[in-house]
Amino acid sequence: ENLVSVRGGRYVIPVKREYHKTIKGSVLDQSTSGQTVFVEPEEVAHLQSELGMHEADEAREEGIVLSALTGLLEAASADLLLNIDITGTYDFIFAKAKYSRTLGGNNVLLSDSGRIKVSGARHPFMLKTMVPLRLELGGGYRSLIITGPNTGGKTVALKTLGLLTLMVQSGLLVPVEDGSTFTVFTKVLSAIGDGQSIEQSLSTFSAQ
Repeated sequence: ENLVSVRGGRYVIPVKREYHKTIKGSVLDQSTSGQTVFVEPEEVAHLQSELGMHEADEAREEGIVLSALTGLLEAASADLLLNIDITGTYDFIFAKAKYSRTLGGNNVLLSDSGRIKVSGARHPFMLKTMVPLRLELGGGYRSLIITGPNTGGKTVALKTLGLLTLMVQSGLLVPVEDGSTFTVFTKVLSAIGDGQSIEQSLSTFSAQ
C-alpha cells in the first residue's frame, strides 16, 4: 500500500507479515490482528535520525526563547501583580454597580447606635412580587417579635432584613427607599437546611 504511518515518532509503511523479510528495514509495530507489520525502511532510517537531531535543536532553541521570556516576566513581576490587583478591584466595583442597577438599589445611611430604619425594602429574589417591607428597630427597643399566620411573610421579613444587612456591609446598594438606615452587626444568624424557600412560599414551619 502507499500509506505512510507513524509509530513511536518514526515513519513506517504497512507490509503483510509474510513479506516483511523482503524489505530492508526494521519492524517497529504490528496490527492488532498480526497480519500486518509496520516497517521502517533502511532508506529513511538515517533521515529519521537526522530529523531527530533537528528536533533536539528545535527543543533547545525553544528553551532558550522561553528562558528569555521568563526573564522578562520576572523583571516585570511587580508591575504585573499590581496590574492584576488593580484590574480585579475595578472589575469587582463594576460588577457591584451592574448588580445594584439590576436591583434598583440605593445607597443607605449607616448608624453607629444600632438603629435600623428601612422603608420599601424588598428581597432581591422577589423584587416584583414582594410587598415592600417597612421596619424600625433599635430606637426605643432592641428586640422585635414577628407574629402572624403560616406563610404570612414572617420568614420573608427576617430573610430580607438579614440579607440586605449583609449586602450593605459588603458595600452593595440595596433595594430600599432613600433615607433608609442600617447598622453594622458582628453576627448575622441564619437557619440552613430545613427546606425553606421563599420563592416557593415554604417557611420554616411549612418545611418542617
